[in-house]
Amino acid sequence: MLKGFSRQFNALVLLFVLFLSVLMGFPNMARADKAVSPVLFDPSTKAVNVATLYETTPTTQTEALSSLMKSSKSLYKKATGFNSFSIFKSEDGTRVLTLAQWQSPESYQAAIATPAKGAESAKEEKKSKVTVTPLKTVVFEIDKTQAPEGVIPAINGNATLVQFSDMVAKAPEDQPKVLAAAAELLTTATQTYPAPRSAVVMKGVDSTDVALLADWGYSSAELTDTSKLPKLNLSDEVAALTDSDMHVYEVVKVITAKAKKDKNEKEE
Repeated sequence: MLKGFSRQFNALVLLFVLFLSVLMGFPNMARADKAVSPVLFDPSTKAVNVATLYETTPTTQTEALSSLMKSSKSLYKKATGFNSFSIFKSEDGTRVLTLAQWQSPESYQAAIATPAKGAESAKEEKKSKVTVTPLKTVVFEIDKTQAPEGVIPAINGNATLVQFSDMVAKAPEDQPKVLAAAAELLTTATQTYPAPRSAVVMKGVDSTDVALLADWGYSSAELTDTSKLPKLNLSDEVAALTDSDMHVYEVVKVITAKAKKDKNEKEE
């Protein structure tokens, strides 16, 4: 009986040593609880997503990213209704994309109407070496989503590869047709290999823009050749009705609102 107990004790000691070795060899595992919160695209909410596109070159993209990181470091983070702010860089070096999510159109409008925020942004821009001028800014609402049952579409942290397509209907009456075609892409996306983990179709609130955002779930380290990703494109007939801008992006940074602590939790 003692011999059996000794063998079990030795086995437990060995498992503990192996566990410590894994943590030392892979320190990120020990900090898993500090992982970046995902950006959720929940169609059951009133959330709006504000996309801003910037044109760069492979040589200026890094400077543009640095400038945007500094100017957005504290921008909106404490504003009421703020959900998240994400920065993306295109794999070809020609675009930078930012995506700010707000709980409602009203919270977004209130934030941009606050003078202090504009002053804070200008102050941060002066510290940056490069002033980045956006190509366009579009406010989107969620139209359709695709994800496994019970899963909310999301962008899961830094370094994730995503496809973002901005499709502008040349005529307002063509926007419903573009939306329907983009929604059809969500169905065919599940049949591709690899298939995106989730995808979202968004409709411009005050414009004829239609956006398609697909999260492939891979990191740039896992998939170094992004040409192997199947592109989700409109048919030639529908594409002719739009001016499109499609790129594969890598998530550079995600800033999410801090969860407010419940007063009752503090008392406990």
